Amino acid sequence: MPQKGAFLPSIPLSSGPHGTAAALEGDFTVYFPDLTLPFIVALIGGILALVDGVVRVRRGVAILAVLEILASALFLLSLFVANVPFGSPLLALITLILLVIAIAFSGGTHRGGVAVTVIAIILLIVWLVLIGGKIVIPGVPGLS
Repeated sequence: MPQKGAFLPSIPLSSGPHGTAAALEGDFTVYFPDLTLPFIVALIGGILALVDGVVRVRRGVAILAVLEILASALFLLSLFVANVPFGSPLLALITLILLVIAIAFSGGTHRGGVAVTVIAIILLIVWLVLIGGKIVIPGVPGLS
């Protein structure tokens, strides 16, 4: 009788300062980051920006929303994949700029839509400040 999971290929894992990496074919490396405060803030901010872009596409603001979806999806992907052509901070900044433009050109949006956008903006700004290394919070993983 074969063992359970015997047909799954083994993926070599290596542990680093920012999490565990699985080296797949070529230069493609998937990271499983440690659950630190900056990672959680970036993940929630990126997901909210992605949701905001999807809601805007459904409302008809196509070009700006598609750019927002693209930037936020690349930002979220850059949190888990190494060797992304642009770094995570640049993608966060691009997403942040697109969110601010989306608020500026939001005609008759509902309060809920603006709230999601503002929360995403705040979280991305907090993440950019946290990764700068200027803030040290003792006892918080990733900031001490």
